[in-house]
Amino acid sequence: MRGTIVSLILILLLCTGAGLPASLEGDWVLVEQHYGKGARNILGDELPVRLSIHLGAGGPAVMIRAGDHPAASWPVWIGPDGPAAVTLQERTVDPAAGTVEARFTLASPSDPGFEFDVAEEYRLTPEGDALIGTMTVSFRRDGEPRGSFVLTSRFERAPR
Repeated sequence: MRGTIVSLILILLLCTGAGLPASLEGDWVLVEQHYGKGARNILGDELPVRLSIHLGAGGPAVMIRAGDHPAASWPVWIGPDGPAAVTLQERTVDPAAGTVEARFTLASPSDPGFEFDVAEEYRLTPEGDALIGTMTVSFRRDGEPRGSFVLTSRFERAPR
């Protein structure tokens, strides 16, 4: 009898996913964005941002989509007119650590001497229900630093 109860408990845990480690894999929706440590959520409704992470045998695939624009490989800068080309410096997806990180440079489409250096870092919460992190954007004009800002972001798992 005791063996049957233990077997039933194990089957129940396996079926519910209880006890399994949280995973980066899945679809995520950006739900909060703040400047630095600010309290006001600056996220608007016009371009809902979705991040999809798939951990396949060929390596991780990360796609991002904003509004009605087609999905693009992450990292990418998505403006009102859609994705803009970036120069990728580094991209790391670490399923064991529950982190995704990227560094890239973006040239201003309207001002050739102006560039943005972007670093994004997101970490899976212990509960596995959110990705939290930062996007640091630094500005350069003709190679000289001109300022920066930090956005703190929270993605939550997309409803199935």
